[in-house]
Amino acid sequence: MMHFNKIDDPVPIFLRTIFENTVYSAALENLEFFSWPNFQSESEEIVYRTLQDSPSILYILAQQIFLEANKSRRDRKTSFSLSLFLSPEEFIKKQNTLQALFGSPCTFPVTHFVLGEFWQINTDGATAFGKKIFEKIHADGALPPEIDKLFVGKSIVSDTACGTYEITAEPTDFSGAFASPFFRELCANETVRSIDISALSVEECAAAPFFKYLLQQKKKLYFYAESYRFANKRVSKHLLWESAVDADLPQRTEKPQAPLQDAKNVIKLNIYKTDKRT
Repeated sequence: MMHFNKIDDPVPIFLRTIFENTVYSAALENLEFFSWPNFQSESEEIVYRTLQDSPSILYILAQQIFLEANKSRRDRKTSFSLSLFLSPEEFIKKQNTLQALFGSPCTFPVTHFVLGEFWQINTDGATAFGKKIFEKIHADGALPPEIDKLFVGKSIVSDTACGTYEITAEPTDFSGAFASPFFRELCANETVRSIDISALSVEECAAAPFFKYLLQQKKKLYFYAESYRFANKRVSKHLLWESAVDADLPQRTEKPQAPLQDAKNVIKLNIYKTDKRT
């Protein structure tokens, strides 16, 4: 039988499950931002192929489109910043595609003590071109089944109270576990520690083959639900997991900053509100 065990103090969980919390960068004033000086337009064919070969980018694009579709009227000018982490080599190869897919990406170098150097790309909504390519992939029947189930034409289902839970299961609960090659690669990416399941009811999530796959593959799996301050105050839901590589990280010596006392500020799941009404 599957169990959802409530966690009273979720902050330590968030520090182990959100990749952004295990990445180190210089102070903001010392960051070297990438200015995208040599952007060149990419053909639809190249972007299409790049998305098929880049699970983390396709996932963020699908999530951006889903979040925009679920905004309330009063938040129509609100954007969501979702973070991608790419190796320097991958970033150089795909910088034009990223610029074509996402509006005003902000990019700077960061370091993970075990995994090495990355470029952090904070995406700011999907461009019209990005939506067009996504729709073409969908029309061609080439979208991974998990993306289709989680995001395409879906609305947020607010069917649970806010909170953080550790998920435990019996071996019999793994029956029917399945994940596409796309999802396997996405979840094997050490920079990915969560997926957005806001469009699924708790019952739908528990029955999903990819959920059972995660239960099999991840040492610890958590369920997190929070209430947006926008999108008509609907409750979003995410699955989170820990990474074995973080066990080798040097222990932090600095005191936690004040926001760590606020679970909503800590979790974020790389989503935060940016209001362009200026």
